[in-house]
Amino acid sequence: MKLRFLTPARRELMRAAAWYDTQSAGLGDRLLDSVRVGLRAIREFPNAHPPLDKWYRRFLLDTFP
Repeated sequence: MKLRFLTPARRELMRAAAWYDTQSAGLGDRLLDSVRVGLRAIREFPNAHPPLDKWYRRFLLDTFP
């Protein structure tokens, strides 16, 4: 399975990580680690996550909204 981040999504993720770092040092890195774990889970078990429609599924991070 191939996953990709569109440029706007990548920018949003990096802005979110920077914002979390302003809340607590290292929290932005924890967000990025959580996203990496999520991406790995999606690659390994793509059908384990609830579908949103025909093409998309949802994976929610445990710690971050």
